[in-house]
Amino acid sequence: MTNRPDQETTRPGFINRNAQRVIRDTGAPGTEPSQTAYILECEQCQHRYAANGSDIFERRCPKCQSGKPGMRMDANEQVMSNVSPLRSH
Repeated sequence: MTNRPDQETTRPGFINRNAQRVIRDTGAPGTEPSQTAYILECEQCQHRYAANGSDIFERRCPKCQSGKPGMRMDANEQVMSNVSPLRSH
């Protein structure tokens, strides 16, 4: 994990207006400059996905709210670096 100031929206347990809960900071780089990937979980369907910290406040679930796809993760919820987001089907 990097040494950066906490923001309310990136703290584990934070729930945004679309019922997306922050689970943890992955420590992996995000897809945007100076961003870190976070694991989020939808409070409605329990789908887990990764997103940039700067997107947390407005994220919608890619599974049940037609949100944009999350970053690719492996089975252990480790973000796969330099890989495009998954496409929703």
